[in-house]
Amino acid sequence: MRGLWLELYILEWETNKVIPVPEYAIPETRFIEWATWMHHNRDRCRVGYDTVGQYEVSTVFIGSWGNIFETMVFDSLSTRHALDQQRAATWDEAVANHTRLVNQYRVMVSG
Repeated sequence: MRGLWLELYILEWETNKVIPVPEYAIPETRFIEWATWMHHNRDRCRVGYDTVGQYEVSTVFIGSWGNIFETMVFDSLSTRHALDQQRAATWDEAVANHTRLVNQYRVMVSG
């Protein structure tokens, strides 16, 4: 087993390219580096957020568990269970997923 049992990623600052957190001799060091990056860059991890009627569409960089980016749709009037979910491997795919779901829910809301 190499390092920690899950893959960890951060974003390259200028290009939003996904890059893996390097392996270290002490596996916990890798997790600490990732967690520190996520903490200091939490605003940067939001790809998009839109409200469409009662629905909230949120796309974020997760950077772990094979789910690099995740777009979720929530009904703000319900118990906030996800109504829809899509995953992406790149920033551009995440933006496309976010845009697609925003447009889909706009059509639904407009009836």
